[in-house]
Amino acid sequence: MLKGKNKGIALLFSILMLSMVFTASLAIFQIVFTELKLSEGVRDSQLAYYAADSAVECALYVDLESEEFGQSGKPKVQDDCSGVDSNDIQKFENNWSNGAIFTVNYSNGSCADVTVDKTGVGGYGTFITVLGFNTCGNAARKVNRSLEVKY
Repeated sequence: MLKGKNKGIALLFSILMLSMVFTASLAIFQIVFTELKLSEGVRDSQLAYYAADSAVECALYVDLESEEFGQSGKPKVQDDCSGVDSNDIQKFENNWSNGAIFTVNYSNGSCADVTVDKTGVGGYGTFITVLGFNTCGNAARKVNRSLEVKY
């Protein structure tokens, strides 16, 4: 059994050990929490990029295969690309011969805003700009990625 002075030293030593374990636990928790936030950001960025990439492919397919942009009449983007609602297609420069603006919504909650400009901006015949988003609604951590194609 410990007596007097030895009891105080043992108590002090146990408090010191307990505080060291607590400090190490807090440091490990901080590292894990930071890594989780970083991996969430990477996931959101990846969703936004893939949404933009898929929407670029959609616009390229409609323009190069169906040749619907630059023609009279409303382009049938919703028939050629999954996730496009005909109500999402908007006019561009007051007529369809100059291009189109439309939104592509994906089943995973991501979406992309597409602008197809056929006015010859910068010496190119077609200029496609896409903004891909990891989520379509209002979110605190909404991420977007942009892609442009000129040809």
